[in-house]
Amino acid sequence: MWLICFVILECKISRFLVHFQRPKQNPVIIRDWNDFMPQEDYTAQVWNYEQMPNVPDSDEERRNVIRYHIQKVFKAINMYFLPFPVKVPNQLKSRVFQTKALTPDFTNKFSELTYDLLERIRVPKTADNGEVVMGKHINNITNTHDPKDAQLSFDDLADLYQKSVSQLHEEHGVINFRRHLQHLKELVEYHLVPPVNPDTLESDFNGIVERVEGLLKNILHVSTPVEIRDRLCNDLHSEAKPQLSQLKEENLSVIRGMSAEFVQNCSVAVEREWEIIAQNPRQKDTLKKMIEEKLEEVFSRQIGLSKFNKIITPTIREELFDDLKAQMSRPYAEILEINEDSCEQLIEKERENVRAQATVKWRELDWQSRDHPFTNRELIHLISRWIEDIVFQSKKKLSKQLDSGRLDSYGKTLALELRQMSSGCVLTNLENANSKINLETEECLDFYRNQVLAPQIQACAINVTAQTRELMELHNCLWF
Repeated sequence: MWLICFVILECKISRFLVHFQRPKQNPVIIRDWNDFMPQEDYTAQVWNYEQMPNVPDSDEERRNVIRYHIQKVFKAINMYFLPFPVKVPNQLKSRVFQTKALTPDFTNKFSELTYDLLERIRVPKTADNGEVVMGKHINNITNTHDPKDAQLSFDDLADLYQKSVSQLHEEHGVINFRRHLQHLKELVEYHLVPPVNPDTLESDFNGIVERVEGLLKNILHVSTPVEIRDRLCNDLHSEAKPQLSQLKEENLSVIRGMSAEFVQNCSVAVEREWEIIAQNPRQKDTLKKMIEEKLEEVFSRQIGLSKFNKIITPTIREELFDDLKAQMSRPYAEILEINEDSCEQLIEKERENVRAQATVKWRELDWQSRDHPFTNRELIHLISRWIEDIVFQSKKKLSKQLDSGRLDSYGKTLALELRQMSSGCVLTNLENANSKINLETEECLDFYRNQVLAPQIQACAINVTAQTRELMELHNCLWF
């Protein structure tokens, strides 16, 4: 196999790039390749970069330098595969060679090549700068004079070659940089999916960047210049900054949306728990304490069940709790009003029960005073003591539901009402006492009349009758 190319020496290529830029096409003739290998595979084998060992100045590196700069010089390279010209190789060694010995396949392929070349020569070609490609340019590129005859020294050639190698590795470094930049985006999308802890977001992101930077440094070839390494690493950090800013904005937006949804769901759960608490009347301080404890309990439980569980911070927790408290301000006032109404209903119910007991008590006292009326002092003392006892028991019963001030006011009001209710009992006792006195007086008078005066009057009447009889008898005796 042999390869004929218009570009041979890299130093000539560099000179051509400086003075002329790139021609549009260049033909490459291939002969005696492996017939079992498809032309496409062979072309790929020629122009595709080889994997270079991570050591300087390797054969693979040299070949890749040539590939790189050839493709930089020419926009397109046409490859012509010519088959072996004769069927019997010994015919080529004959002093007399006849064209009829050429194979039809070679003739056809060679005709295509020459026709294509003639077409390209017929129409002048221009380079990128618009200059017409002339023979002098081709000669300038393809001359293979001894470097000793050139104006460049061996040191200059070595510098040019080293520059060519640096350009190759710079190109590969840029390719690896782009690939690692994409890898950085993929790692960020995989490991830092919002929501993320805002306090650790930047440090986690920088850790991923440092990880990708380490991978990039490890994959760069040892021949890559230090300044290119540093520039690529700096570019990686520069490209990462907008990603970090965008990630922070997305994370903040997601957290805000989650916060609104969390506060809404948590407020519903808290309100449901508060309604259960408000079913029983309680003291204001106790109710407030229970409400706050239930609020914190539901908030902590909802935090554990939500996505905030893994990203919660003291700042986020405080902000969420403040938002929840602001959301629950109206339900909180409603719960206090409900508790106030429940307390009023409880007081009214207890007052009715005490009134019923007082009514029964006053009725008992009325019954007792009918047979044994009380003295006014005794009755008042009995009523006052009973009122004090019943008010104390009622206040003790409501002490867990009512505040002390409200309980004292209730006790005073209840005692006043009971005293007003007892006035009828006092009047009834007075009436019973007066009736009892009148009855006793009548009985005394009857007893005195029947048991004391009647026997005496009867005795006196008998004496008077006896004396009258004696006087009548004496009178009769005197007259007769």
